[in-house]
Amino acid sequence: YAYVRCHSLIEKAKAQGVYDLNFESPEGYEYTLEEQAMLVVLARFRSILHQCVSENEPFYLTRYLIDVAKAFNRFYYQLPVLQAKDPVVRKMRLHLVESSRQVISNGLTLLGIPCPSEM
Repeated sequence: YAYVRCHSLIEKAKAQGVYDLNFESPEGYEYTLEEQAMLVVLARFRSILHQCVSENEPFYLTRYLIDVAKAFNRFYYQLPVLQAKDPVVRKMRLHLVESSRQVISNGLTLLGIPCPSEM
C-alpha cells in the first residue's frame, strides 16, 4: 500500500508540474519529526542489506520494509505533501516520497515481489 501511495503522489506531482528531482535541501531547513523519522529509516537500507547478506537472513529486509511503510504512513498522514504552501517544503517532501518509493521498490524486488502501481 505504501508503495502504491508513493507512486500515486509522484504521478500527481508530475501531472501538476511540481515534480523536480533537481533540488538540494536549503541550508538551515528545519525538519519536522516525521521528516526526520523518514530520513533515519531510509538511511538504514544499506546496513540492512549488509545484515541480510552477512547472516543469510532475508527476514531482516522484510521487517525493515514494514518499518519503512509505517514511517511513510505516519509521514503522509501528518504532513501535507502536494498541498504544502511553501514550494521548498513541497519539494523536500516529494524527495522523501520518491526515496521511500525507491527503497520499497528495491527491497520488494530483492525479495522477488512485484510492485503494483495501483490498487
